[in-house]
Amino acid sequence: MWGYLFEDTTHNGFTISIVALSLMFSLMALLFTSRQDSIRKKLSLIYTHLFFLFFPLVFISSMWSCQLPIFSCVQKKILWIIPLSIFATYSTGFFILPHIYKIVHKSKDVTDISIKKCIKKYSGDLGIKKVPRIYFIDSAKPIAHTFTNFTPAIFISVGMFEMLKKKEIEAVILHELHHIMNRSSFLKFSTQFARFVSPIARFAVLNEELNGEERNADNFAVQVQKTDKFLLSAKREIMQQC
Repeated sequence: MWGYLFEDTTHNGFTISIVALSLMFSLMALLFTSRQDSIRKKLSLIYTHLFFLFFPLVFISSMWSCQLPIFSCVQKKILWIIPLSIFATYSTGFFILPHIYKIVHKSKDVTDISIKKCIKKYSGDLGIKKVPRIYFIDSAKPIAHTFTNFTPAIFISVGMFEMLKKKEIEAVILHELHHIMNRSSFLKFSTQFARFVSPIARFAVLNEELNGEERNADNFAVQVQKTDKFLLSAKREIMQQC
C-alpha cells in the first residue's frame, strides 16, 4: 500500500514538473518575441509559445487511461480535442480567409495598367517572386489590406482609390508591398490568433510587433518616393474619413 502511494506521489510530482516547465518555456518564448528583428523568428517564438501552452493538456491526457475513475474517457478526449480544434480552425481560417474576404467584399481585379506596372516593378525590386494580384473592395471606407498566403494579394477599397491622388495610392501600394515581402499579414494573423487563444498573450505587448512592421512599411514607401509628402497626405485623408 505504501509503495503504491509513494509511486502515485512520484508520478504526480513528475506530471506537475512537466506542466510547470512547459508553461515556463511558453512564457519565455513570448517574452523573447519582442527582442527579435526577424519576422520568421517572431513567428517561430509565437508558435513555440502556443505549443508549450497546450502541451500540458495533451501530456496529462496521455498519462491516464480511460479506465481510471479519476480521469474519464470523455475528459481525456476533450483534452485532446481542444488543441486540435483550435489549430484546425486556425489552419482553415488562414487558407480560406482570402477567398472569403474576396467574396464578402465583392472584390474585382484592378485593371489600371499604371498600378499593375508599379506593383510588378517594385515586387521585382523587393525580391517578391510571385507578383501580387490587386483587387478593388466594394466599400466607400478607406481600406487597404494584404494577404500573403500562397497567392499574395493587395485589397484596396473603391473609396480609398477615389479619395487619394495617384502618388498617394502609390505610397499605399508600396506600404502594402513591404508587408508582403516581410509576410507581415501572417504575423498579424498569428498575433491576433495567439491573443485570442492564449490568456498569457492577451497581456503581452504583441501589438508593438505590429506597430514596428507598420513603421518599417512606412519607411520603405518614403525611401522609394524620396519624400514623406504623399504618405502623410494619404494618412491625413484617411484619418478625416474615419
